[in-house]
Amino acid sequence: MYLRSPNWRHSPTRNFYDAIAGTRLVLPAASVIKVLNALADDAITPSSARDWAAFVRYVFVGQREHPIRRLDIEYEERFEDPIVEAISRMTEIGDIVDGVLPRGEIIELISQFSDKAGGN
Repeated sequence: MYLRSPNWRHSPTRNFYDAIAGTRLVLPAASVIKVLNALADDAITPSSARDWAAFVRYVFVGQREHPIRRLDIEYEERFEDPIVEAISRMTEIGDIVDGVLPRGEIIELISQFSDKAGGN
């Protein structure tokens, strides 16, 4: 395992980019729903949900010594709107304004996925 790579050509970050080159990264609705359900059931902490949402929203990979690059992660096209709303809302957890995500609101976010699946 590299803790500090001597140069970019041999870094784990570079190996990661090489491994995913040409790969389309898509966040499925099922993954977002799973996190929302876990949050609603207190199976994960609000801060864990926030961190996960921030990762899939901003996705920067790199190290201090090497280029930090943004990964493009697309959202499952049919569910893009509810994914965007859920991710956005979870990244606000802990903020001074709107920093709490009550269970009722989580259930409402989840229901948007079934509304979309039903063609609405």
